[in-house]
Amino acid sequence: MSLLLIIILIIIITIQADNLRQQTLHQLRRILTVRQVARSFLVIGEYYGRLRALSTLWSSRPRETMMSEDNSCQTTTDLQMVHPAQNHHFANF
Repeated sequence: MSLLLIIILIIIITIQADNLRQQTLHQLRRILTVRQVARSFLVIGEYYGRLRALSTLWSSRPRETMMSEDNSCQTTTDLQMVHPAQNHHFANF
């Protein structure tokens, strides 16, 4: 498949996705009240905040690898330890 054809397909898929998003928003205006829409935006914002916190925790974990005598690898991560200072991100779970 040529590069030009791939680019055209990506553009078409993007346009279709944008149209679907727009149609969905128009449908939601008919179905949901203003209060429900506001609440859903707050929940989505909270979800993304938690996702960013999880991403930060994941990217800051130690990545050192220890070799044991039988040549198998063991990776140590923050997931094996509990850090009270980092626990506050997920207090509601």
